[in-house]
Amino acid sequence: MKTQHTTSVKSMITQVLQKQKIWTSLVAIGLAIIITIFAAYNSFGVTSNDDLNEEERIEMEILNRAYADLQPEAIIKIAEPVQKIKIFNSQNELVAEAVLNPNQLIEDKNVKHLLNKAQFLSQYGSLSVYRISE
Repeated sequence: MKTQHTTSVKSMITQVLQKQKIWTSLVAIGLAIIITIFAAYNSFGVTSNDDLNEEERIEMEILNRAYADLQPEAIIKIAEPVQKIKIFNSQNELVAEAVLNPNQLIEDKNVKHLLNKAQFLSQYGSLSVYRISE
């Protein structure tokens, strides 16, 4: 009888100890979570420059300047290249030339007339060459 009673007491003590271990573990995990949340909450925000020493302030200023340099500036629109037209006569002398912006038409009537008479010879980049053969 004594052995059975001792075994049941031991099993009860073991159960109580297991429950205590579980509760202790849960409390420890809960405390760890709460501490982590408070630490994370306190670490966010703007750092006060009053807490920094002179070397750290200089580093902070350098980082701020570097960050400002990396910020995108106003986008500069690159203009489309202008078109140059050169018209030569049958003796290979330059008779007329015109410089046109994109989507611009020739306004000079003399250049228009010569261009209508000329034959297209070649184009290199934005330069077009025409020749009047008589």
